[in-house]
Amino acid sequence: MAAIHPRRSSDAQVLWALREQEALRLVATLVARGASSSTALSLVVRELGRLLGAGYASIGRFESDATICNLAYWRDPSAPDIDPPFGGRWPVDEDTASGAVYRTGRPARHDAAAVSREGEWLRSHGVREVVACPVIVDDRLWGKVSLLFLDSRPVPEDAEARIYGFVELVSSTIAQAEYRAELITSRNRLVMASDAARRRIERDLHDGAQQRLIAVGLELREAEECAPRDDDALRRRLSNAASGLSEVLAQLQEISRGLHPAILASGGLAAAIKALVRRCPVSTELRIAMTGHLSERTEVTLYYVVSEALANVLKHANASVVRIGLSKNEDTVSLTIHDDGVGGADLRRGSGLAGLTDRVEAAGGTIEVSSPIGRGTTVSVRMPSNAETST
Repeated sequence: MAAIHPRRSSDAQVLWALREQEALRLVATLVARGASSSTALSLVVRELGRLLGAGYASIGRFESDATICNLAYWRDPSAPDIDPPFGGRWPVDEDTASGAVYRTGRPARHDAAAVSREGEWLRSHGVREVVACPVIVDDRLWGKVSLLFLDSRPVPEDAEARIYGFVELVSSTIAQAEYRAELITSRNRLVMASDAARRRIERDLHDGAQQRLIAVGLELREAEECAPRDDDALRRRLSNAASGLSEVLAQLQEISRGLHPAILASGGLAAAIKALVRRCPVSTELRIAMTGHLSERTEVTLYYVVSEALANVLKHANASVVRIGLSKNEDTVSLTIHDDGVGGADLRRGSGLAGLTDRVEAAGGTIEVSSPIGRGTTVSVRMPSNAETST
């Protein structure tokens, strides 16, 4: 029997440890940068499968109907290409590694001799053994990571222990994705509630206060006409009161338009933005490369972005010109607002733009603000043209 050289064995262990640390660092960096869960999970199964010499690797989520929904899958290039169970859901059979994880919440190892649908399927594809480890998210059993080893490949004795380092990253990735989904849902509810309140207030102002002010104004003008011709003081007071009431009505109408402009519903986004531009005292260049209506959600969101950006220009930018571009490409709408002002806008300092991030992201869009000192401010928004109007 040939002796195992201790130096060679030690070197192999060091090399393996370096490869493992590099793979973990790669995945951890991706997770820390906020990569999408699908990207991160795909990288996890690829690195894990390569390191342990598996034929296949997968990450699956346990569903309420005792099935596994496979979310990420990797295949060694030398292994035969296979479809199920990685193309969709797979039942959690009791006599399988996944079934054992599902029942106990602990790692499990089963060979393909198991009498089950999964065992039969594994044997038919040359799989000799399966190692599965649980994925725990917020103290609950979320799913499992599985490695499938072919007949020709040995299964590392410490496979479960080596999988665990990657499982922790999987848990972090899933938790981040769930937290972000909860945040978006929460933002969505707040924005929808805010929009509904705005519409209700606008309707109440239009049907109530504004109509009453118009009626009172007409009565004052009628009283002015009926006042004695020789009582100039009374006629002047009635005229001043009517004029003051007209100014209040104009201000109230302006507030009402800001809450939820009627022109947005009747004329669409382009008409509403043109109305904003007409009221802006700063020279504004407007280029619109789209026709027709978008979804209500998208139009309302983009309208408020333009409205807030123009308000910021007036308050802070000291700009001489504003350029607004609106275009639609397939299913995406792009909005760009640039001014030649002083720059230096900071979302963290309550510039008015900070609140737009929640609104835009809740509607499935993205917003970027570039504002170098002395070089103006650019607000760029991309949104789906058919954003849903309800949650």
